[in-house]
Amino acid sequence: MSNTIRQYRFYGVNSNKNYNINNVEDLITGNFISGYAPIVSLGIQALPGTCFYLNDSIEPIIIGESGIFEIELKGVIEISKIQFDCVSLDTIAKNQSAILIIDTVYISPEEGGS
Repeated sequence: MSNTIRQYRFYGVNSNKNYNINNVEDLITGNFISGYAPIVSLGIQALPGTCFYLNDSIEPIIIGESGIFEIELKGVIEISKIQFDCVSLDTIAKNQSAILIIDTVYISPEEGGS
């Protein structure tokens, strides 16, 4: 197995600038990382106050004033699900200068492995 980097970008619902995100529902359900987990390193840039949840937690993580969230998890825990609050996504979509950028490092199977 090896580590692979993958980035996701959300500008708004149906924006042609979105990258690796098929629809806003995938951000709400966490399906956007399907096939690209477990995640061992995560970085998120978003509007301060953006709420999201990791691994089906009930308590949200809220992006602080810097607009940046970073966590390195190697050897500690792995992220299998990231879900974003629909109100936070709506706020990003309505603000033309806002963007949600999600940088991940995930464990991918070795190509051509046995």
